[in-house]
Amino acid sequence: MNRAILASLCGSAIALSGVGCTYLSSQWNSLHQPAGQTHTTIRKVVLEDEPPVQAMTLERLENILQEAVDNLEGQGGIWQFDYDGVFMVLMTSDSHDRMRLVAPITDLENLTPEQQQKMLIANFHTALDARYAIGSLGGQPVVVAVFLHPLSSLGEEHFRSALNQVSQSAQTFGTTYSSGDLLLRPGAIERSPDPEDDVDI
Repeated sequence: MNRAILASLCGSAIALSGVGCTYLSSQWNSLHQPAGQTHTTIRKVVLEDEPPVQAMTLERLENILQEAVDNLEGQGGIWQFDYDGVFMVLMTSDSHDRMRLVAPITDLENLTPEQQQKMLIANFHTALDARYAIGSLGGQPVVVAVFLHPLSSLGEEHFRSALNQVSQSAQTFGTTYSSGDLLLRPGAIERSPDPEDDVDI
């Protein structure tokens, strides 16, 4: 019998155990051995455990801010600072495991219907992890660029990316409404939303 056909008929057995797996493969020669004298090759492949992800803490956040931003003020999980010329506020809650990075853009009373529509389109196509929103700072309703994330699972590189994306979103408000170079659909800002349009992702 052809060896390839025989192998496909015989198949193989895989037994999973813990972090490794044992692969049992009957060799061609074992088919010609007397009963009870089969040869079996056992290969054990150990899957290396990934290093544990270091939880983000307020101390780690403050250390990153001290290195990455200008004019840092605040403590206890609430800071204000400048990043790439953009004023930002970072608010965190240990008990709720949340963080919020906000950059005020303009007072709500200055927002036009056209800008509001473009903000919503940008949130789907060009704002990436950042978002445009209407919030409140100091009791004053304002248009903001914002990034939200669980605190403990926030990685350092992700946080640094968030700083850049919120900064870019604030600076491109009124023009490209973009938090970076990636556009999920080029030209989306120039188009009005149409329910019959196909959604490009």
